[in-house]
Amino acid sequence: MAGKLLRIEAGLHQPRAANLAALMPGVTRSGRTVVLDAETMTAAYGSAYPV
Repeated sequence: MAGKLLRIEAGLHQPRAANLAALMPGVTRSGRTVVLDAETMTAAYGSAYPV
C-alpha cells in the first residue's frame, strides 16, 4: 500500500478538544474537525485513540 494514506476525520463537540487534539503530531484542524493521515491502520488507530 505504498503511497496510499488512510485518513480519519473526527468532528469534536468542543473547540477546546479540537485545540488539544491539534497539538498531536500529524493532526490538522479545521474548525471543530480534526484530521489525521497515516500509512497503516495500526498507525491510524494509535493516532486516533487519544482523540
